[in-house]
Amino acid sequence: MGAFGRFCVRLSAILAVMVVAACSQPAATVEPNPTASSSIRLSIKDNGSAFTYSVAGYFSVFLNSDSYPKGKFTCTPDNVIKEVAGTTGIYDIETGLYGVSFQGAQVGTCTLTNNDFSVTITIVE
Repeated sequence: MGAFGRFCVRLSAILAVMVVAACSQPAATVEPNPTASSSIRLSIKDNGSAFTYSVAGYFSVFLNSDSYPKGKFTCTPDNVIKEVAGTTGIYDIETGLYGVSFQGAQVGTCTLTNNDFSVTITIVE
């Protein structure tokens, strides 16, 4: 199987996981908050912004891998969000960016960073 075939298989598996997760988990919702947005797809234009999601809510961050290396995200303090297993390096053909998906793990606030990209994530009940 060529590179494109492996890509298609991986993309199909990721989409299947996302569909199952979307059906079994509450959607990422934004609580009333003047600093929050309803975006579940974050990008460099969101740098410096604040977002609020529910526990178990999902969101993804899409960035350029040259400036923001895959696997270099940190969220301080720990345990407020967790990376969704197997999502590091999701590739968006339309934008040429890679993505990583996260899920709210417990109520709290953390600062998600990768180099000079930084967003504040608040998880609520």
